[in-house]
Amino acid sequence: MFKKVNFYRLTVFATFFLFFFILWYQAWSYLDPDFGWHLRVGQEIWHNKAAPTAENYNFILAGKNWIDHEWLLNVITFLLYQKTTYWGVVVFYVLFLNLALWLLYYYLNRCLQIKHSFLPFLLLALLGVLASLPSWGVRMQIFSFLYLIIELILLAQFQNTRSLRYLVVLPVLFLLWVNTHGSFPLGIFILFFWLAINGLGILAAKSRWAKIFKIPPLLDWRSLRWYLGAVLASLLATLLNPYHWWLYKLLFVDYSNTIYLKYIQEWQSVLSIPISGRQVFYEAIVVTILILPFLHRWAARKSKNYDGPRLNWWHFWLSGLFLLLAWRSRRHFPLFFLVSLPLAVDFLAQLAPFSFANFFKTKQGRWLGGIIVLPLFLVGLLHLVKSVTPSNPFVYFCQTYPCGAVQFLNQNPSYQDKRLFNRYRWGGFLLWQRPQQKVFIDGRFPQYPYDGRTILEEYLDFYSASSTLQARQLEKHHIDLVLGKTKPDSIKLGWIEKYVLGLKEENFTDLANNLKDYLESNNQWQEIYRDEVAFIFLKKSQNNE
Repeated sequence: MFKKVNFYRLTVFATFFLFFFILWYQAWSYLDPDFGWHLRVGQEIWHNKAAPTAENYNFILAGKNWIDHEWLLNVITFLLYQKTTYWGVVVFYVLFLNLALWLLYYYLNRCLQIKHSFLPFLLLALLGVLASLPSWGVRMQIFSFLYLIIELILLAQFQNTRSLRYLVVLPVLFLLWVNTHGSFPLGIFILFFWLAINGLGILAAKSRWAKIFKIPPLLDWRSLRWYLGAVLASLLATLLNPYHWWLYKLLFVDYSNTIYLKYIQEWQSVLSIPISGRQVFYEAIVVTILILPFLHRWAARKSKNYDGPRLNWWHFWLSGLFLLLAWRSRRHFPLFFLVSLPLAVDFLAQLAPFSFANFFKTKQGRWLGGIIVLPLFLVGLLHLVKSVTPSNPFVYFCQTYPCGAVQFLNQNPSYQDKRLFNRYRWGGFLLWQRPQQKVFIDGRFPQYPYDGRTILEEYLDFYSASSTLQARQLEKHHIDLVLGKTKPDSIKLGWIEKYVLGLKEENFTDLANNLKDYLESNNQWQEIYRDEVAFIFLKKSQNNE
């Protein structure tokens, strides 16, 4: 019976089965703070049949220009939610993310033609997927992951075949990219970077270090001209969006302030607390792979021959570039995982070649195949069984969002016109659950310029340890209501922080305590609502006392 089973294909299928349900479980495990405003903006675009150009959600930015670089995805997400509830949205995002992972496997085997790649792919991809989970779920940014792997496939196939059909797809890719996510400049940069690294290969081929690399042949003049034409067409395609060149101004001028890298957790450095042990471990593996061939070559410098594993020239530079990005901000780790996996898999496959396809044809291999496949399916099914699938996440996740406070405000219409100061992470939730009232801040653009700095910095001053500054901010913005978190956010430290760095969780305090303490001690403010999640303070002078 086992002789008729192709255990190699079955193992590959079981691997992606596992990936799918890990991602499925992750998507259902939390409600992204930005999901509410994505729905609200998508609803507005659908009803108005136009992308937004003016700020209508934050009262301190009312009337200012606003550009939605995710407008098309916002519409799609809203329509899916409206027609199929949250179920359809989760299926949509998980399917596309799984497609991206499958394309990554395709890229390794068909484009780069790496032999004996499955075992290192299974081990490293599983680690990379688990390390990327904090950035995945119902998140718009997963499409940058998808678009980047498609771009790499097109570039590799063009280099392999010199066929122009792959170049023709590039402008179409960027037309879709520019209208769904603001990361498209990264893709444009990759086009120029690819050309530069290929040109640099000419010089590297003459170096004594050349033998540790797989350096591709240089493009001929005809291919180069067509490639430059495709790059130009891709650049022009990025102007085919509702905002045209103003979108570039948003990304390179309005977003030039990087204060958000310090205060927003997913944008912080990989070494910021809490440290992601999985990300650090994966990065350490890749760094080791980047260094080992150089050490090997140096140790055998007197020999004219090099018998060690060789590094993919393009992915060596690409991995180094994205390592710097991932080191600077953990949000970029999934992209680093994507570009470094081919390098790492290729290196390990050369270091310890092992053909699963041939091994599974033996009697022992078929038994081992069953032993490998079964846990992959079982762990995948376990994630499926553990998944809780609410059709309305805004009701289910009330342990982390102010459902009760919103219900209280809805039952008291007199509060509708008052200026509400809210937590940054709750802004998106409020925009969808309480559309009749504008918020102070949400997750759309913490870098937005305001009063000579950013709106995020203006927001953080409310949590200052200085009561004078807090009073000034409340007065400056004419705040009538303050919606805050009853219990401060706690930081859960991992084993690196606890046992290596010797840190303790009780030593990390939430800045939100400063504002709550100020309101409780100030007789001008009155608490009108409190539950396990949220509190609301009302300024007494507005209460007609």
